Amino acid sequence: MTTIELQTETLTLETRFEIARGEQHTAEVVYLRMTDEAGQIGFGAAAPAEYYNESVSTVTTTINNSRSLIETKARSDSPASSITQLAEKLPSHGAALAAIDIALLDLWAKCLDSPIYQLWGYNPARAPQTSYTIGLASPPRMAEQAAKAVADEFKYIKIKLNGESDKERLQTIHDRVPEAVFRVDMNEAWTSAEAIDALEWLPAYNVELIEQPVARDNLRGLREVTEASPVPVIADESCVVPADIPAVEDAVDGINIKFMKCGGPHKAKQMMNTARSHGLDVMLGCMVESSASIAPAWHLAPAVDYVDLDGSLLLADDGFRGLQYTGGSCKLAQSGHGTGVQQKKTLGWEKWVSGISLERWDTFSDSLARFLLTTHIIERFSHVLE
Repeated sequence: MTTIELQTETLTLETRFEIARGEQHTAEVVYLRMTDEAGQIGFGAAAPAEYYNESVSTVTTTINNSRSLIETKARSDSPASSITQLAEKLPSHGAALAAIDIALLDLWAKCLDSPIYQLWGYNPARAPQTSYTIGLASPPRMAEQAAKAVADEFKYIKIKLNGESDKERLQTIHDRVPEAVFRVDMNEAWTSAEAIDALEWLPAYNVELIEQPVARDNLRGLREVTEASPVPVIADESCVVPADIPAVEDAVDGINIKFMKCGGPHKAKQMMNTARSHGLDVMLGCMVESSASIAPAWHLAPAVDYVDLDGSLLLADDGFRGLQYTGGSCKLAQSGHGTGVQQKKTLGWEKWVSGISLERWDTFSDSLARFLLTTHIIERFSHVLE
């Protein structure tokens, strides 16, 4: 029988991260561990966002309420079919569905002894480089962070703006690292008039694209900005799921797809295909999240135009390891089977181990935990043996 376990964790960011809607110092995530009858393990993860009406509580409740259904679908030969049926049962739960989909996909690929990109027919060498995101701060501080990213061989720098001192921020950063290519992300902070005014000076600072300049429901304003812009305009908050694409088709040049918005890798593939059919460019993005959910996105990266998969790079400590970066390039071909990442720390193994027989403790962390538990028992009851 396939079993699933959940574990929550609070991830600490390396530095305070601020966008137009607010700031964060930590990120709450939910890990899902799926174990099949042979002891093979698939990992998934959710990074819920309040903006999309999800939280750790909604994710765990959604998965727990659907536990028997998920465990049944996990025995299917087709993750795509399973996730399609689960999505019908879990509407409007993008992050929860993403965690399930990632775990199913990781488990499926591991059972086939293959990385995900190989099963999907993608060439990892064709994946674009990721941008590195600089959150809102004083212009000198943002310039300092951008300089560090460029020194670390990141070519593309994503700059968060909020309608206050935007030109000063971008000019200060550009003066510090003029060789960088910039992407500006407003997170809905501008009006269409403000965005069009900004187009007079933005191109002078080597700006490659503009992301979500106006409010998500202001499609008319978004269209006006796109028509006036000499660089591509990308919709993020205005385009969440596949059904949103027809509405934004004439308003933008491309869309930003995120697993935590749409519901995971299979929904993301559906959005990619739909976007292409509507003549739109595709960016693959993320929240602040661990490598457990960033890694599967890299397996889709060879099929998109822009990549913004730096969420795990913003963390002080990532709970998973396996992704290898050289600047903005991810060495996906060097990853292992499945998503290519492994659990780096136990994450409270006593909670993970529920439903798994002792005979199937086949990972190093579980073996270590078993050893420590056995040692503790011997020490605790040594007086009885004496």
